[in-house]
Amino acid sequence: MSHQGIGRIEVQKNTGYAVASLPRPERVFITGGDVAASQPRLYLDDVAVAMNAIPRPELPLYRLYLLRAMYAVLAFAQGYHTWSAILHHTGPWEFWEGVGRSFFGALTVLSLLGLRYPVRMIPLLLYEFTWKLIWTLAIYLPMGLSHRMDRDAADSFFSISSAVVIVPLLLPWGYIWKTYVTAPGDRWR
Repeated sequence: MSHQGIGRIEVQKNTGYAVASLPRPERVFITGGDVAASQPRLYLDDVAVAMNAIPRPELPLYRLYLLRAMYAVLAFAQGYHTWSAILHHTGPWEFWEGVGRSFFGALTVLSLLGLRYPVRMIPLLLYEFTWKLIWTLAIYLPMGLSHRMDRDAADSFFSISSAVVIVPLLLPWGYIWKTYVTAPGDRWR
């Protein structure tokens, strides 16, 4: 790929770094948003072209719609219950109840971003799956095994534990593995 003003852009297969060959014999290494340049004049559109040259796994359109459906359920179904409780609450809350409502409020608002950016917001769905899995294993299961089930836990079981089954079926695990496990991490310095 070539671009006027910067020369050629190549992606190194072994590292995934985009390397831009400049008209002079100097090289610019570009990865993510970091630019270590041996040439002081690098234009913003050159960086954008180089960043788009880094190969990223693509998801099929049906996967994007499945992700958007999950964000919509979070934003609107959970949001309806959460924001009704927040906006129509009278009197002070107990500390942990207030923390929980705030958590769910933030989760539902951020889920709206997932409708527009379904791939970028995948960590939100991973968080949703993880907290529900922890609740099922660390709270519900011990209550059930010790025969000390309270009404709130029993009433919440289906809505919480169903996500432990459904969300992993709909998440793009190949993409998650390539993006968050095997891809090089961001630099520390």
